[in-house]
Amino acid sequence: TPSLRLRWRLPAGHLCPPVPSRINYLLWLEDLLRLRPSPRADEQAPPPPLVLDIGTGASAIYPLLGSALLGWRFIASEIDEAAAEAARANV
Repeated sequence: TPSLRLRWRLPAGHLCPPVPSRINYLLWLEDLLRLRPSPRADEQAPPPPLVLDIGTGASAIYPLLGSALLGWRFIASEIDEAAAEAARANV
């Protein structure tokens, strides 16, 4: 497993996510995506997945890990203003 060297800050009162389980979930999704048929020789490879993270939280952990580890693209949403501000600062 590569060293991701990620750093993020969380505002007071927000939870720190368990990173190993988040990585495992992303890798499970990657395994599922690999079940798609491979493109034919005359077809382009599909672009990296575009993931919608609803309720991303202050850490934006899925966008951080998914982009660093897998090269995926993310759209994140968050209704808590403090969490959204922290998430923007973290990415």
